[in-house]
Amino acid sequence: MMGILEVQGLSFSYGIKPILEKISLEVEQGEITVILGPSGCGKSTLLRLIAGFETPNRGVIKIGGEVVSQDERMMIPTEQRKIGMVFQDLALWPHMTALETLDFVLQAIRCPAYERSQKIERMLAKASLEPVKSGYPSQLSGGQQQLLALARAMITSPRLILMDEPLSSLDVSLRERLIETLLRLAKDERLSLLYVTHDQGEAFSLADHIIVMNRGRIEQVGTPDEVYHSPATDFVRSFIGMTNVLEGSVFADGEVRLSGGTIRCDTSGFNIGEKVQLLVRAEDPHIQHIGTGEIGGIIDRKIYTGAGVLYHVDVGGCVLKARSMDEVQKGRRVALRVIRAPTIRRLRDENKTEA
Repeated sequence: MMGILEVQGLSFSYGIKPILEKISLEVEQGEITVILGPSGCGKSTLLRLIAGFETPNRGVIKIGGEVVSQDERMMIPTEQRKIGMVFQDLALWPHMTALETLDFVLQAIRCPAYERSQKIERMLAKASLEPVKSGYPSQLSGGQQQLLALARAMITSPRLILMDEPLSSLDVSLRERLIETLLRLAKDERLSLLYVTHDQGEAFSLADHIIVMNRGRIEQVGTPDEVYHSPATDFVRSFIGMTNVLEGSVFADGEVRLSGGTIRCDTSGFNIGEKVQLLVRAEDPHIQHIGTGEIGGIIDRKIYTGAGVLYHVDVGGCVLKARSMDEVQKGRRVALRVIRAPTIRRLRDENKTEA
């Protein structure tokens, strides 16, 4: 596949404060790449640099193989980069109807009148905006405003669409519906999207590839499965999903003894008796109702999440969090079987990291 966007060695500072350091990434043609990270990590600044609103201190940005920024020089301005943009505030024109908005965008690129009519009709239908084409932004629902902003970005057939937290102000159910619509449009139109969010649910629902950022640097690039199940750094492990950190010692080949029992995992490279930590996703411990599991504990707390129950299980004085669709009474003693081998690391590595 061809990379529609290439960023090489990008660094950017406000005054003496570094915001981005040595950022390199690629967005493939026809794929959705999501930049995921906490607030303040630099992901929105990165989008502004790609859009051309800022100039990097160092590094190269290429769109469609064309250098648009290099070091402190802007080679191609924003309006000539052939990109679409959907930002958090949407920036819809309040005095234009949905139809007028799309027509204005096409006029700006000198699209002939007969083509404009066809393109607008098709886009209104694709974005399910035909019934409200004569409505002004103030007359549209939140979801319709989002769809109009996306339609405005798409109608010029840009090489790349940049989206910065576009769904953050919407409620959960509307957000889920819009994610489904965005996925459909991306597939039908073969859109190349670079999507910024701090919401893990959005990231894993949308992404073909995820770029995890922290403190102006890239921590990991990979598929959703790779990022979730094979985190590359301690930050990714703690930021993505919910991970239990359990301390124990290597009991035998392939076994680690904890205060509440034994868990099987790959102990190659570790010595018998060596103190270790196990990183266990909350989805991986299964509560056993019949028979025995690997470790035992008592249900200490139940949290209803809407997608099952998050149980806090007291395992020998420490808390292990386990998700389940089953209903288990608080105070009940249970056995837990870990279905996916956890990540194992030496305890002293963690101490060194924190030093």
